[in-house]
Amino acid sequence: SIHDPVSNNYVHYCMVPNMSTNENFVPFRGIDATLKNSLNFHIEFKKSRTLSMSLIDFQLSETKSKEIAFGGGYRLKNVTINTPYFGLNKMKSDVNIKLDLGLRDDYTTINRLDQRVSRATRGQKVITISPSIDYILNQNVTLRFFYDRRQSIPYVSNAFPITTTRGGLMIRFLLGN
Repeated sequence: SIHDPVSNNYVHYCMVPNMSTNENFVPFRGIDATLKNSLNFHIEFKKSRTLSMSLIDFQLSETKSKEIAFGGGYRLKNVTINTPYFGLNKMKSDVNIKLDLGLRDDYTTINRLDQRVSRATRGQKVITISPSIDYILNQNVTLRFFYDRRQSIPYVSNAFPITTTRGGLMIRFLLGN
């Protein structure tokens, strides 16, 4: 230890400026099931918390996150696409239809330990919608039509709502067996 003449305190040579702990329950609870008729569904609840304590400025930052995700799908067998292009009207293949929905809630607060003051610094709700259709042409080629929308709704006034939308067709090639 050394003596600090300005603050009149003793300061140790080895200081720990910050300590953090992280708790994750992913998934906290969940169900994933497939029925005999090729219908499947899932639901899961996730929960996490991160605490970070600064010993320099006596602040405790806490981030809590909760998320619920659910969805389902159905597999249609031996489907023929009625089009003369690429010989698709002569092929029979499986179609997978899926829909996933999610709602996540994040919230961060900063607590001043020396003043007993707490304030929100960031946070948002995120809503996700993701339907997709997979058509398996053969063992090596899969067509996928997809749509993905994510919308964030902030809790604090210095952040803006953001909506992201993606969609399209993806062709997946598998090289080799």
